[in-house]
Amino acid sequence: MRNCTSLPNITIPQSIKTIGESAFENCRALKNVTIPDSVITVGKAVFRDCASLESVTIGKNVTTIKGEAFYNCTNSGLTIDISKSNVTSIEDMAFYNVNNIKINEDQNLLDDGRHWGAKNVTIVNPQNN
Repeated sequence: MRNCTSLPNITIPQSIKTIGESAFENCRALKNVTIPDSVITVGKAVFRDCASLESVTIGKNVTTIKGEAFYNCTNSGLTIDISKSNVTSIEDMAFYNVNNIKINEDQNLLDDGRHWGAKNVTIVNPQNN
């Protein structure tokens, strides 16, 4: 699927545990992604340069987001909400140029997001989320 120019939506099948490196890189028309609860790892550069992304749903069992996973997903309306997932590891530049990332304070990811590359990180209380 890499470099696909006409794929607007992706729903990853429940049978998938890892989304491999660069799987959807440079899919410029991609707007909506649903990563199911079966996925544990979002690989390196999976959605790199998917500048049209508007909506990303992260499954609750995702624990690792590899480097550059959402690199240059620059749509100004995009917020990637990992606050309802079990993410415990986010590698460098995973969210480079992404406007908004939402995490919860119980994830032990309390960080300003600079090494992730995110422009803004919002920390929410899981009881109010």
